[in-house]
Amino acid sequence: MPPYVIGQLVGALVISFLLLRATLWTVRRVQNPLRRVLYAYAMSLAFAVLIASFSFGLVGALANYGLPLTLFASIELWRARKSKTGTS
Repeated sequence: MPPYVIGQLVGALVISFLLLRATLWTVRRVQNPLRRVLYAYAMSLAFAVLIASFSFGLVGALANYGLPLTLFASIELWRARKSKTGTS
């Protein structure tokens, strides 16, 4: 695997994490935790694809940012579901 691909992957992971956390912060007033995560995921995916499609194209933007955002959103969904049920 060439070094630029590894750098692109690490960059997409960092940007995806920060973007999802920022959008979670913007929708912090939504009462339902599961809905809050889904709103933040949809907003961050749309924003990442919109911005990255200028340089990568639509398919490249989805390939670079779709998987990391889905990974981080699934972790947040798991955390929200865990906190909603009250289990440890």
